[in-house]
Amino acid sequence: MDKQIKKVLLTAIGAACIAREKAEKIAKEVVNQGLISKNEAKKLVTGFLHKAEVESRKLHSLLKSQVGKATKAAHRRGSVAVKRAVAKANKQGKKILRKLSR
Repeated sequence: MDKQIKKVLLTAIGAACIAREKAEKIAKEVVNQGLISKNEAKKLVTGFLHKAEVESRKLHSLLKSQVGKATKAAHRRGSVAVKRAVAKANKQGKKILRKLSR
């Protein structure tokens, strides 16, 4: 599970870096075409990066929540499995004791 989460986070970071580079490239092209000023382009890129950061935090929070739920569920399942194994071992142990006491 940890490897999957790490891959997702690294992918998200990589996507954010690519998105930043692409946003800056597009802004530069638009400035070169004279459609907007450098200052306006800078504001657009900054606004885009801010929105990306907000969404990244939301994703991180969601992932953290889901991992917590999955971990708790795994512990419950593991706990149930251990209880079943112990009960089965006790049952088998009782059978053996009954056979030995005959």
